[in-house]
Amino acid sequence: MENKNKLNIGNKAKNLNFLLENKINVPILRTLNIEDINEILNNEIKITKIQKKLFQDFENNNDLNFIKIIYKQIDNWNPTKKTILQIQSKIKIFKNKKQKIILRSSNDCEDSKDNSFAGIFESHICESNTTQIINAIKIILKGNFSKRLYYYLKIKKIDKLPKLSIIIQEYIPGDISGVIFIEKNKLNINYNNGSAKSIVEGKECETYTDFTLTNKPKFLTKSQLKKLKQTSLKILELYKEPQDIEWTFVNKTLHILQTRNITKNIFTENIIWDNSNISESYSGIVLPLTCSYAEYIYKKVYINLAKSSGITDKTIEDNYEIFENLLGFFYGRFYYNITNWYTMLTLYPRYKRNKKKFDLMISKQTENNLNLNHKKHVTKSFKIKYYSKLLYRMPHFKKEVQIFKLNVNNFYKKISKEDLQNLEIDQLLKYYHEFRKKLLSKWHITVESDFLAMTYYGALEKFCEKNNIEKTICTQLISNMTNVVSAKQVDFLKVLSQQFQKYPKLTKLSDNQEYKNCLNEIKTNQTYHKLNISLNKYFQIYGGRFANELKLESENLDDNPEYKIN
Repeated sequence: MENKNKLNIGNKAKNLNFLLENKINVPILRTLNIEDINEILNNEIKITKIQKKLFQDFENNNDLNFIKIIYKQIDNWNPTKKTILQIQSKIKIFKNKKQKIILRSSNDCEDSKDNSFAGIFESHICESNTTQIINAIKIILKGNFSKRLYYYLKIKKIDKLPKLSIIIQEYIPGDISGVIFIEKNKLNINYNNGSAKSIVEGKECETYTDFTLTNKPKFLTKSQLKKLKQTSLKILELYKEPQDIEWTFVNKTLHILQTRNITKNIFTENIIWDNSNISESYSGIVLPLTCSYAEYIYKKVYINLAKSSGITDKTIEDNYEIFENLLGFFYGRFYYNITNWYTMLTLYPRYKRNKKKFDLMISKQTENNLNLNHKKHVTKSFKIKYYSKLLYRMPHFKKEVQIFKLNVNNFYKKISKEDLQNLEIDQLLKYYHEFRKKLLSKWHITVESDFLAMTYYGALEKFCEKNNIEKTICTQLISNMTNVVSAKQVDFLKVLSQQFQKYPKLTKLSDNQEYKNCLNEIKTNQTYHKLNISLNKYFQIYGGRFANELKLESENLDDNPEYKIN
């Protein structure tokens, strides 16, 4: 146990010391306190003052390019003899030089009653020698200046920088490990064989929720289960607050690796996930690049939709976590976080009506009801503002859509002329940021169009019901609409197919999967001139519409022109 400078260490280190004081088995540890780390940052790396100024720049501009500068200075850091001696004094406790240790961040703001900062800061496992420890410290210092930290601070409206200390602790490679969530009369244990890393990262695990311990769990013995409950109850009694406890067993010995207050009520909050609609757009396995970009797209589009509807910036900020978590990503597949979608709808008037439309658009399978006071955001003054804005925009909406389409087409023409493969990375990034800024800021019009279509469809259904018109006739009225892009595309494909079938040589090449030769024939042989014109016209209009088009990893016409024939 470490008593010196205990008040000048982060909350994680304080918690571990507090557990040790109360006879809870915690792996041995030493701490580089906040003053030690400030000394390194101020006098050796010399970045703290710069970083405070740049943090203010980030608040104003969202510009995080300065992080590269800080990372470079940390990478180039050579510790002074004083710092090396200090580190060596800390690791004397680990007598075996090949002893595995773990360095963990311990900030003054994390593991508090209001903010957990779970998954924000870094930890690193290494051997207990000075060189490896210094490299580990560099990794943890970088974590204290990461993008995810800045965004977390912004979401949580925390306007001060975290003060960092670093725990140097014995690493316990457990036989079975996990996380316990405990409050009065409620117990939830998530666990796996090996270390707790897989649990903390949200991977698949065993779950046990029986507070009375009457059921027999998989992997855990009765004595291990009893020990977990007893220790968790003791920790709960010490903190007087529901706890999130990380633990591991080595043989029969239980080690507590961490405890923090639970900052949200996990025992009463249900999150509903549904992929019956989104799997049509992102079928099969989705790779992380697509996942991260799609999450960003959804967030920005629906924030812009809220702004265009008159919802205030403050309301958007207060509900930022909802917008940021409209999608979930589990084992390579996308899901809608239905709970957050329904909660987002409470920001608008007529929640029940909108929810009914949403269920039609997203999933009739879910249709879950939330126990929400959906009038809390919708004051009379906001209703007046919202409907006034709506009435004003309705007559002009068609023109808005036309302008939107024109802008998209102009951007597409501009980019299609570029030889992207031969551009430098900075030029590609410039295009990316330009299109993201100019296109994405208006993309909420597509969602407004969807809701408008659902509104008119609802009015049609109501009209048919009122006039005793059968529902099948109502459906026929919709299905007979031909002035729809997707319907036109299918008709055009049919025409192309009929043209293609007239040429036995082409069909033979295609049947033999000689797509490249087939395409070359169409392009170079005058016999197929009309087909070539039709083919080019089709892809000029519908080139971006193909199976799994939204997945960035999907093969498209730019990657593989022969895909046209296939």
